[in-house]
Amino acid sequence: MIKTLRVFGDSYVAPEYTGNITGNSRDGVIHRLQKKLSVSTARNYAAHGSCFEFSVKNLIFRMRYQEIKPGDLIIFCVTTAGRIANKSTCDINVKEGQVFPTLAAGGSGLLHYDYTKESEHPPSISSHILDTYAHENREGLLFTILEKDYEVDRIHHFSMYCLLLSFAKAHPENKFVIINVQNGLEMNDVCIPEIPDNCIIYPLPISDADQGEIYWDPDILDFFKRKNSHTTRHSQLIKYTGQDPRINHLTIPNTEVFVNHLYEGIKNWNFDHVNEDDFYKTHWKIPKTAEEYLKQVEENILDYKPGFEMKYAK
Repeated sequence: MIKTLRVFGDSYVAPEYTGNITGNSRDGVIHRLQKKLSVSTARNYAAHGSCFEFSVKNLIFRMRYQEIKPGDLIIFCVTTAGRIANKSTCDINVKEGQVFPTLAAGGSGLLHYDYTKESEHPPSISSHILDTYAHENREGLLFTILEKDYEVDRIHHFSMYCLLLSFAKAHPENKFVIINVQNGLEMNDVCIPEIPDNCIIYPLPISDADQGEIYWDPDILDFFKRKNSHTTRHSQLIKYTGQDPRINHLTIPNTEVFVNHLYEGIKNWNFDHVNEDDFYKTHWKIPKTAEEYLKQVEENILDYKPGFEMKYAK
């Protein structure tokens, strides 16, 4: 029997507002999963923009100070490589043996870069919240990013993944569900990490469902072509709408598919039933106006975000 659901990771599982550990986003992934599992208590420590290191540190601290109890189920969403942890955005307040639920600097605002782009498109620095450190140290950070070695960063990310699996093995009193945001984490040519019995890994990169459900309107793509914008599809979505109108980057139909996958996996303790064809493909058109957005809410494609339609106000 699951005592408490405890969640770590980035925006694919995070609550609407970072630090709101008891209020999972209205009808987001964790809120729906909690109801489906009939678990009375959930604690969501995930943060928008969180890097892998921050999430692991968060998990270790909360286990060390006995906030996580035997019988708790841990869901850990492994974010993309390339997010940079710095002191101002990767801190956890600990005082008198207690871990405070409000994370320093919002627990987010973590910088990230895209090292998959060709060299003629320099990586950009961005932050999910106003990060004074990022703005005051932009030139130094950009130099650090440009000097980064992709393979070294990938190896480091893989080592953190192995650490997470070792951590799970060291705590058989808990169960762990690991979700990967993207492919490319495996390094089977180096070693194949042991997956302990108390751990199951969701077999699909959830970002594939995120990107696969979007119908890219030619007008929107032309908008970025005219601006000569070299950004990822997800970044284009954010730039066009001001904010992802979806909860946890999925429409309601695909959120339900994802939650059902997780529920059946936890119930049977395997993900043999998961099929990528279960997800709806190219069924969501990015709303261009407030009216289109509100219609999608009415049609149960999107959850309503208070005031989101004002993003379209000129």
